[in-house]
Amino acid sequence: MQTSPVDPRVRTVLQIKTATKTLLPDRDLRFLVFRREMMTSAPERVPVRIAARLAKVMTFDPSGKVITAPPGEERWVIRETGFEFRVRPMRDNPEMIWVQPEDPSSPVPAGRYVLMINGTPYDFTVEGPVTEPAHCLESVGTSRGPTLYECQPK
Repeated sequence: MQTSPVDPRVRTVLQIKTATKTLLPDRDLRFLVFRREMMTSAPERVPVRIAARLAKVMTFDPSGKVITAPPGEERWVIRETGFEFRVRPMRDNPEMIWVQPEDPSSPVPAGRYVLMINGTPYDFTVEGPVTEPAHCLESVGTSRGPTLYECQPK
């Protein structure tokens, strides 16, 4: 996935410019993570952030006329909202952890997400029709940079 590392001190907009490669069913969502640093620095919780599709970009031409268009190429914005998944260690291997929703019987809504482990993003998509407004963003260009807001329901 093409993105830059997350810096928690700065509220930058991180965008994904590649298609998702990992499609998962909406049931029994959990991950088995193998990383050497888990032996000494496994987190208690792991954030799973929503990756929202950038559907529309609004800018202004030099005369002040509004220009609204799709972003030109597919872009996904990693949001600061999402879920906290709990972490359980593997008994037989301290370099491996289980990462799963707090309530495994409650399905994660369909859409694209980014599992963040020690600042490294792992992209995946939960299959199904996307109905949550948080998965769609529109952008308005301002003098301070783009302002993002959720798409309006149709």
